[in-house]
Amino acid sequence: MDEISDTWPQFISHYSRGEPFRSITSLPQDQWQNIIQKLDSTNAWGMDRFKDLNYLKQRVQAEAKLRNAFIAKGEKPQLDQPIYFFLGRNEQFEESRLNKRYEFNLADILSEHISFTYGDSMLSLIEENRKHSGIRYQNPLCDSIYRTEELKTLFSSEHFPEKPLHIEAQIWIMPSHVSCIG
Repeated sequence: MDEISDTWPQFISHYSRGEPFRSITSLPQDQWQNIIQKLDSTNAWGMDRFKDLNYLKQRVQAEAKLRNAFIAKGEKPQLDQPIYFFLGRNEQFEESRLNKRYEFNLADILSEHISFTYGDSMLSLIEENRKHSGIRYQNPLCDSIYRTEELKTLFSSEHFPEKPLHIEAQIWIMPSHVSCIG
């Protein structure tokens, strides 16, 4: 990464209760129900999302939008579905002692391997979800993906609020060389 700013966190965090860096949508669709049946609060968070019959369909839709937008910016993702992180830490995910945090230093990630969204990509990139997610997701910053070089533009935008949504990071390679923080 060419330029790292002191105005935002210099690392990204991934939270997991089970094996890290996994995504159900990276598996064949005919395996999803079998995987969901094996999940519980000890090995996964947010179990209620799987009760929504549209959740995985919308997740696939959001991931396709993310990937296509990343390719449109000239990148060549190595994964079809990204691995999700937060820029910095997420206090809500750290409330449960079951969640383990894995951390990457931004300086160690090539820009061609990472993208960002303002807010949760499922809410930011799916118009139907944006409409139901409240005024904070009506921000025009939610409608784009950002490369590392564009973070400065994101944070200095006139639309960047005093109390912002979290910044989601998507890694487009299988992570390695990370430390489990706790």
